[in-house]
Amino acid sequence: MQRFFFDNEQIIDNKFSVGGEKFNHIIRSLRMSVGETAVFCDGEFDCECTLLSLDSSCAFFEITDRYINNTEPKLKITVFQCLTKGDKMDDMVKRCVQFGVHKIIPVLSRRCVSRPDGKAASKKTERLNKIARSSAMQSMRGYIPQVAELVDFETALKQMSGFEHRFICYENEHGRLPEIPPPGAGEIAFLIGPEGGLDDAEVLLASKIGIECVSLGRRILRTEDAAAFLIPILLFNTDNL
Repeated sequence: MQRFFFDNEQIIDNKFSVGGEKFNHIIRSLRMSVGETAVFCDGEFDCECTLLSLDSSCAFFEITDRYINNTEPKLKITVFQCLTKGDKMDDMVKRCVQFGVHKIIPVLSRRCVSRPDGKAASKKTERLNKIARSSAMQSMRGYIPQVAELVDFETALKQMSGFEHRFICYENEHGRLPEIPPPGAGEIAFLIGPEGGLDDAEVLLASKIGIECVSLGRRILRTEDAAAFLIPILLFNTDNL
């Protein structure tokens, strides 16, 4: 069954209309016909809807059933991801959204090769949010994870300090990933470095404010793969997979 998210649709007597880009996707890409059903999600509930009619610019639906979405993990994972080269961020966002991330915050660290200016960074963020939305629909998420605006490394550390459970994944750390988060934890944040890794000054700064560095194992992971590798582990450890 096709899946969508409610945006600004006005629901009256369990009926609503869909226009714009979503309408074009329904008609031109999915080629839905009158009588077919789809699921629309509002972030908490899944609504089964029947396509009642079509005109040149709108599709008209009726909600026939509504139930709580059960695909969202209780553990909210925020990934601070240092910028990658090329389109690697696209793949990183796709996989992390499918695996259950709650939020992604791009970070500009010293060894990032990609260093977009303000306008380019905003355009990139807009594109990544579209990718997140598409991946959320494909994986039957009940929530669209947000890709936040780009922040510098120090700002990222300050934001991470607001999380009770937080750590940095660092390739030169020898200690294994500890048993985190503990059972019942509601949220956690971790940071992944860029292709060239974090430099010593950044690691030292993190340790000074109490953010632990951990190893993800004996092998070095690509920066665009590390978060997607870790998210299922955290969800499994907390019975959220």
